[in-house]
Parts: sequence; structure tokens; C-alpha cells
Amino acid sequence: MSFFGLESELILPTFQQQLVAIVFALLLLALIIFLAVRRVFAEAYSMLWLLTGLAILLLSVYPESLAPVSALTGIVEASSILFLFGIVFLLVICLFITAVVSQQKMKITKLSIRLALLENRIEGTMEQCRKST
Repeated sequence: MSFFGLESELILPTFQQQLVAIVFALLLLALIIFLAVRRVFAEAYSMLWLLTGLAILLLSVYPESLAPVSALTGIVEASSILFLFGIVFLLVICLFITAVVSQQKMKITKLSIRLALLENRIEGTMEQCRKST
């Protein structure tokens, strides 16, 4: 096959490998839907994971759709391309989660400072009330 003027020699998975990938993708989708219905994660994350699960299912059903990526990268094993996608996806998720955790840490620090200031103010007010009575 030729894509973008590059030749692709994509090695497709066997029927058994493809069947295992499809079953895995369906189980993953079922888990994602279960967690989304139980509202375990926010809607935006639910959509992200749902789209990821659908992409995995589509790539499992139609592994030949990886041929353009194979032509561009020189990777000939369809499963290797899927692993590459998985690793990149997990790295992006890790970066995103790191950003969210960092933002939450800053918010918690600000809230802790504000709470300490409010407690100090309340103690000062209580002290003034005790002195005035």
C-alpha cells in the first residue's frame, strides 16, 4: 500500500489476536460506561474515555486503518502502532493529571491560609468579647 508517497508493509494481526483485541475493547467500553453512569468521573473525562474506548474498538475491528501511520513511521506491526498510541495517550493523561493536581494543590494552599486567617480573626473577636463582658 502507498500513503503520502510512502510504502506501507503493515503486518496485520491474526484472527485470534484481533478477536482478543475486540473483546478487550468491548470490556473496556463496558467498564467506561458503567463508571460514567455511576458518575465516578466528570462528564468531560467520561467523554474522553468513551472516545478512547471507541477508537480502540475501531482500530481492533479495522487494523488496516493503521496503514497510513505505518507508512509514516516505518512501524510494520499493527500491534506495535497500537502500543505506541497507548503509550502516547497515557503520557498525555499523566501530564493532564499532573496539571490538575498542581492546580488543586495551589487552591488547597490558598484555602489553608484563608482558613488560618479566619480562625485567627475569630479568636481575636472572641477575645475582645471576653474582655468586654
